[in-house]
Amino acid sequence: MKTVEINVNNFNYSNVKSWISSYTHKEKVEFAIHCAELVIDLYVGASDSPKKAIQAAKVWVLNPSEENKNACKDATAAAYATASTTAADVAAYAAAYAAYAAAAADAKKCVKETIVKYILDRKEMI
Repeated sequence: MKTVEINVNNFNYSNVKSWISSYTHKEKVEFAIHCAELVIDLYVGASDSPKKAIQAAKVWVLNPSEENKNACKDATAAAYATASTTAADVAAYAAAYAAYAAAAADAKKCVKETIVKYILDRKEMI
């Protein structure tokens, strides 16, 4: 993984897109997992599906089999269904998208959508 100093002043869509442009599919999934883990503690819902989505993505990183890809799809659906519109539920969305990244055929598009969705959701909640 590449190392980039991220701070409030340089975290924007253009920079993130540039930072991850050379990442492999696996690295993009690892990035999505990392982002989800940074915010998962904000999630206060009763469901454990967001954490299971992150775990499913981690399993896929270790063993990117078709079975694990399908498990990510299932975990994505469950975590996404859990999320609502509160600020804390951004964590559930992030977890869902981490699993989605692992299952996506087009990881570059998926990571882009994940970041854009997170930023847009976050702006709506501020």
